[in-house]
Amino acid sequence: MALPPDPVSVADACARGLSFEGQFAIETLPRTSALVAAAVADSAGGDAVETDIAASIVFVPARAPATAALNVEVRGQIGLLCQRCLELMPVMLDQRSEFLMTSTATSDEALAESGQSGERWDHDVDDLALAELVDEVIVLSLPMVVRHSDIADCGPLANRGSEGENKNNQQTETQTPFAGLAALMKQREDS
Repeated sequence: MALPPDPVSVADACARGLSFEGQFAIETLPRTSALVAAAVADSAGGDAVETDIAASIVFVPARAPATAALNVEVRGQIGLLCQRCLELMPVMLDQRSEFLMTSTATSDEALAESGQSGERWDHDVDDLALAELVDEVIVLSLPMVVRHSDIADCGPLANRGSEGENKNNQQTETQTPFAGLAALMKQREDS
């Protein structure tokens, strides 16, 4: 089924076992679009990266003793900054997340007895914005440090840092910026 207008009733979607699939425009994903916009603004160069985000969202009805579940799959790519060379690079998205739809009143023991696996998601509010859900899954799936897998793929800034480190390592002289401070303070007191 195509993506519905937001928000979706979680209770209704779970009861009916609805599933949705479609493309998300980057502008509808506030956290992801902010990351991409910052990357483009701060980039030191590199080719533009085409942004393409597709998602599949499946609501799984509850069957005793199991609770309702929500399966989210996000695929595509976005452009982020490589932290070594500060150039734009494509980051592939291929994330599958499973959530157990619970309320705050559901105990952990009850979930353990159900035998289900997945991340617990307490939802006491019935409305769910699918774009916010997809946005959250994307942000949580991104690597902690975005960088090219091989330094050879990085731009020229990546090599500048390693050369500078080698030059600094060759200097064994210790710098002490406050070494003369005591003498200056004593001289000031005397005058």
